[in-house]
Formats: sequence, C-alpha cells, structure tokens
Amino acid sequence: TFFRYLNEIENGYLDQKAMGEQLDIASGKVERVVELAEQNDVLVIFSNYRDQQAKIIAALKKKFPKAYIELVNGDNSDQAVPISKEMDLIAQGKHPKYTQGYMVVTPTISAGWEVKHCRMAVYVSLPWSYQAWTQSKGRILRSDNLKKTVYRILISGGVDDYNVDKKIYQSLC
Repeated sequence: TFFRYLNEIENGYLDQKAMGEQLDIASGKVERVVELAEQNDVLVIFSNYRDQQAKIIAALKKKFPKAYIELVNGDNSDQAVPISKEMDLIAQGKHPKYTQGYMVVTPTISAGWEVKHCRMAVYVSLPWSYQAWTQSKGRILRSDNLKKTVYRILISGGVDDYNVDKKIYQSLC
C-alpha cells in the first residue's frame, strides 16, 4: 500500500482513501503528454490511475478540440477494439473525419486490440506487471507491420530511494 500511494503521488495525485480527500500534486506528466501530442498526431497513452486519465483527457480535449480522443479503462474495455480501429484509420491517414487521434488506456487492458500504424506509445504511469508491460507494448508493435516504434516512459522526479516510477521501470526491464 505504501508504494502504491507513493506511486500515485509521483503521478500527480493521492486518492481519497489515503487522506480522506483527494490531493492534487503537480507531476508535470499531463503537460508532457500535451507536448508530445503537439509533435505527434497519433498517440496511445497508457495510464494506471483514473484521476490521471481524466486529467489527460481534459487537457487533450482543451488543446485539440477537433481531435479523436478516447479513454479505454475497466468501465468500457469492450470498446477497445472499435476505438483502436478508429485510431488505426487516423494513423494511416484514411479516417474520413479526423487527422489526430489520442487513446488513453489502462495498461492492463492490453489484449485483443491493436493500433499497429501508431508509431508512439507514452507511459504516463507504468503497469506493475511484466505481462501487462509486454502486452501493452505489443499493441503498437505488430509482426505484420514492423516499423520504428517509440515508447516514451515518463518518470517523475523524487527521492531516489523511494522513486517508485524508476523502481517499476527497472523491474520491468
């Protein structure tokens, strides 16, 4: 529990269960996602925490009001396939309406969908399991469409002994 709360703090908030009220903490990660979106018309963005997901979606919708922006988490995991198909059309430049697309996804929802024409995935918060890490990376790297892919992992600063982002990354690699 300690490390989960510490990881939440590093990712920009601490939920109500920890303190009785939600605490927002500036991590800079949401701003970095927006910067990356300014440089990339299509991104798959992995985030563990619902509050963080909501902030990412809100920031992207504010910056890119005409873009296709969708969230896939436990509430709508059955929509991962149709949303990813829309994203793939955007990535190929074949979508009839959108030229930009951003998909925010919980990393554990990493099976059964793909955006194989997307070139970059951003990890705002890393999955805690190696299986979710491997499967989530495979959502944009497909054997039938090998290409240069970039995985941007946003790691918060913090006290080195307790930087959970770094420790999770080290354990996954």
